Amino acid sequence: MKLYLMRHGEALHPSIDPEMHLSPRGRAEVVKMAGYLKRPEAAIDAIWHSPKARAVETAQTVAEVLGFDPKRLQTQVDLVPEAGAEAAKARIEAAQQSGVRGLLIISHMPFLPKLTAALAGPSNQTDFETAGAACFTWKNGLWEREWSSAPARL
Repeated sequence: MKLYLMRHGEALHPSIDPEMHLSPRGRAEVVKMAGYLKRPEAAIDAIWHSPKARAVETAQTVAEVLGFDPKRLQTQVDLVPEAGAEAAKARIEAAQQSGVRGLLIISHMPFLPKLTAALAGPSNQTDFETAGAACFTWKNGLWEREWSSAPARL
């Protein structure tokens, strides 16, 4: 299974928009990263996201670019910034055992580095820029990082 972890796109400042929806720049960042994820080898067949507006809009935009049915997007309440990683780690393991080939998780800082450390160890920590993503593959009982990138580097 390939696991993709992605941070939401740039959001509007809370003084402008208390719910912090995506900014126009944030949407453009997401479209660029989603285009990168559209490669055939990605084979994303599940997308989970945080319930926060910026993550929901990121997931919807990625789904649109990938041609992924938006009705299959799954909100996961424990993907919020302040969550611990254990519940998500257990769900990822269950998804892997159920035959999911490619899972994309869209979340936030500081949750994503916590999840990365829980899955692949502290040496695989990744700094997630807005709309940045990292790909991990399950090999020999461990999650190994294949790559990480951000829209500015594509």
